Amino acid sequence: MSNRRKKVKEEKQIGAEDKLELAARIANSGNRIQHTYESIESSLLRIIHWFSNGIDKILFNQKYSKLIAFLLAVLLYFLVNIGEYDIGVTQSGYVLENIPLTVSVDDSVYEVSGLPSTVSASIIGDVSDISMLRNSNTYKVVADLTGLGEGTHEVDLIATDFSSKLSVAVTPSRAVVTIRKKITRSFSLSYDYVNLNQLDEIYVLGTPTLSTSVVNVRASEDTLNQIAFVKALIDVSGRTENFSTEASLAAYDSNGNRVNVSLIPSVVNVEVPVSSPNKTVEVVVKPVGEVPNNMAIDTINLDHSTVTLYGPLTALSTIDAITVEIDASTLTENASYTSPIMAPSGINKMSIQRVVMSVSLGERVSRVIENVPIQYKNNTNGYRANVPEGETATASVIVYGTRDNVNAISANDLEVSFNMANITPGVQEVTLSVTGNNPLLTYELEKPTIVLEIIE
Repeated sequence: MSNRRKKVKEEKQIGAEDKLELAARIANSGNRIQHTYESIESSLLRIIHWFSNGIDKILFNQKYSKLIAFLLAVLLYFLVNIGEYDIGVTQSGYVLENIPLTVSVDDSVYEVSGLPSTVSASIIGDVSDISMLRNSNTYKVVADLTGLGEGTHEVDLIATDFSSKLSVAVTPSRAVVTIRKKITRSFSLSYDYVNLNQLDEIYVLGTPTLSTSVVNVRASEDTLNQIAFVKALIDVSGRTENFSTEASLAAYDSNGNRVNVSLIPSVVNVEVPVSSPNKTVEVVVKPVGEVPNNMAIDTINLDHSTVTLYGPLTALSTIDAITVEIDASTLTENASYTSPIMAPSGINKMSIQRVVMSVSLGERVSRVIENVPIQYKNNTNGYRANVPEGETATASVIVYGTRDNVNAISANDLEVSFNMANITPGVQEVTLSVTGNNPLLTYELEKPTIVLEIIE
């Protein structure tokens, strides 16, 4: 009997343990389900938050404001007309940009400011009607100022000559304009040449002759006060000789900005002289420094001994030769060298831009040339220069170069001088300078100074 009770008691204990295990499994399963729901909920919240931020960035970004406004306008139109049209098939939208604004006003009497030069229009309607509109240019947007006097006014910008089947919204739809009465004032007329980069540089333009020197300008007093000058714009592209043409006129403020005014006349006749002043001068090579290894330059032969210069006569008159330098310290053997030619100031163009120099060298020797007369330069004060007793008014010059070049020079080919521009009266020692007519030689004075008595 006792064994049976013991067995029953063990079965009850086992049953209780099974129930506790089952309860634990159910609890764990519930926890997992709750965790899954929480995870899904968190993910959905993150997606909604991301989507919300994206929508906010688009809706409140000025870059997309016009697009959003247009899409909302299209949506609103569809909602209003959903019962009348088959919007899923034939309805569409389009934006016309840069439509020139037509202004109805007597512009000979009034000046108008504040209006945009172009507007845009949002179009909604049948696809075929929109396509037809895009292929035509009969439509326009008008600012009707008829009947308005001087002052500031707010006016509507009205779309006209659009198909009645289309819905049109103009942007901007209104504008604040200022109307001023025009007056007339006279201005002197000057000129400007335009397209100078299309004129060959060998040509020089003279002073043009204009059919009138004064023009009338009509604008409001405020606008007229902005005008600094009025110019005739003369197109000179491709010109090679004297020509006559019509030049359009333009008014400018002091900063060179164009001022929109009425010009009477708006064009003038002009006659323009075209010439090609030129001058052919010698190309002279000037060695700089000394040839190494006790050598000297014997000869320099050029592939071009002259160059033709093109430019204004004032610039040409000051030029007698073009000097090309060569670094003598780099010369070690007979060779050919290429050197660019630099255009002098004021010269527009040259017939050549470089020369090729064939240089030959020889042994360096020296020679003394005596009794070279001393000359006085820049004696602007009219002083007299006397040589004190024991002194002579001549100098001795040492000439360096190759034997043939040194032997070919004489006292007549040399110039020894001193500058009297800043000299004062009295006995004093002055500095001498020497030059020669052969650039392949170098020159040195045996005595670089002389004592003179300067007399008023």
